[in-house]
Amino acid sequence: MTKESSTSKTVGILNNGKITKYTPESVTLMQAAFANAFTVEQACIYASISKVTHYTWLEKYPSYAKQIEKAKEQVGFKAKQVVVGAVNKGDLETSKWWLKHKHGDEFGNIQQTNVQVNFNSYTKDQRKEYGI
Repeated sequence: MTKESSTSKTVGILNNGKITKYTPESVTLMQAAFANAFTVEQACIYASISKVTHYTWLEKYPSYAKQIEKAKEQVGFKAKQVVVGAVNKGDLETSKWWLKHKHGDEFGNIQQTNVQVNFNSYTKDQRKEYGI
């Protein structure tokens, strides 16, 4: 792995106008995009880098990979805070949703399946074998 420094890396701009230079500004834009649940494609457009550049940076710069992973988790944290906040305020519908999704075995929808079997199609030996 390449050792990272605080200076900019891989200077350049591709023919299509996308940035290839690894800069704090580019990293900040990518973090902001992922913190807002952008897809990789959307984040790259937002930061004016190519997907190839993004994936190269993930491999080349371990701290970048960690920063992006943390940014991707932020949306989930925000959503949990909103849901738990609503539950704490006594919101019944949110509380039901939480219980159904977090404790579905106890509070989820119970599905019942009815099965009909025509035992007349079984031979006498099969009925004996299956205990019917």
